Amino acid sequence: MSEHRTSTRHTTSKISSVFLNILLFTLILTGLSLGSMIADHSSMSLPGENRMLQPPPTFSLETLFSGQYTRQYDQYIADHFVFRSFFLTFTNRFDFIKGLPSANSVQLVAFEGTNLDQGTLVERQQKSEESLTTADGFDQILVLEDRAMELHRHNAAAIEAYACILNSFQAQLPGVVFYNLMIPTQVQFLEDEEYRSLSHDQTLSVQLLEDLLSPQISSVHVFEAFRDAPPHEVYFRTDHHWTARGAHLAYAAFMEQTHREPVPLENYDHVVLAPFLGSLYGATRHESLAKSPDTMEIFIPQNNVAYQIYPEGINGNVFEKTIIDLDQFDSMTPFGVFLGGDQPLSVIQGTANNNHRLLVVKDSFGNPFIPFLLPHYQEIHVIDPRLSNENLVNYVISQQVNEVLFLNYVLVHRYTGYAELLENMAR
Repeated sequence: MSEHRTSTRHTTSKISSVFLNILLFTLILTGLSLGSMIADHSSMSLPGENRMLQPPPTFSLETLFSGQYTRQYDQYIADHFVFRSFFLTFTNRFDFIKGLPSANSVQLVAFEGTNLDQGTLVERQQKSEESLTTADGFDQILVLEDRAMELHRHNAAAIEAYACILNSFQAQLPGVVFYNLMIPTQVQFLEDEEYRSLSHDQTLSVQLLEDLLSPQISSVHVFEAFRDAPPHEVYFRTDHHWTARGAHLAYAAFMEQTHREPVPLENYDHVVLAPFLGSLYGATRHESLAKSPDTMEIFIPQNNVAYQIYPEGINGNVFEKTIIDLDQFDSMTPFGVFLGGDQPLSVIQGTANNNHRLLVVKDSFGNPFIPFLLPHYQEIHVIDPRLSNENLVNYVISQQVNEVLFLNYVLVHRYTGYAELLENMAR
């Protein structure tokens, strides 16, 4: 009888414990849900994310059946979840535990995705982001004291796909001069071999690409110039992009390749903006980066020029913008100072009257590079394949373009997704 009562009390205790756990979980879940509902749902974002938070999606049968509504709603919930900032910071600190503890404050941080900065949010960007996302895991960021940098993974298949589509474009446009410029990331130039070896050698990836490219495509080499320059002049500490000085080094190399004389930086008006925390801080939330924000140097073009963007393509609506927009520095996308951020398609009237028309096919690294080209071309056309599906061959012919420059950073070769976006521009 006594054993029966003991068993009954034990069973009752277990039921009570389970009930209390369920009740506690329900209360926490309800509290978080209510908190998310009453939280500030403004379109602002955390420092370093370089994007606006997802606004409430607009419901329609078309967006529902296409799946667009549910994707946007999932992103809206994720962006406006209560205590979002705390959980992001906590998660990244947990990732650091899996890093490389050292007296020199060296850590590896995993992040999901590829190109961290894809400009302003537009509907077509979703297709680009899905194409660039792969299921083979995470990429890594090396945090070395007060500086962060992306690590490179050599992918021969992605390089071959990239070379194949560039060769195809060139073969269809035999009268056009083609150039290729690949931009290395700063991990390539670390003096310490122990840390540099955490990343694959980017010179091998670039060399493979050049070996696969048609002899009719000229490659612009920037590694040597970057190696000789102080790292803080070429790259930001908290952002994956190069600085305007780094872009100018590449511009000078491009001018040498095209047999033109570059305009020295001393000829430009100079503005320094501070502080800002870039994309790599947004991906890591590392305290050492937060304590060492970046400054941004801007070199203002000598002449005002017409700058037009075409969000829906060359036959769509057109909007006027400014080449250097200093107001963007205080927005959620401070790198948007250059060209107003990434645009699907834009056309700039240069200051040269020479019938030279250049098309730059680029990622966001092209934005601080392009203003330096103004004195050398009559027109500069700019296409971002992550945001545009303009048919490249038809565009070059219709706009009488006589030079094409593919300018991207080397990490677009981690996956075949970027080459696939270029292939979409061939259809």
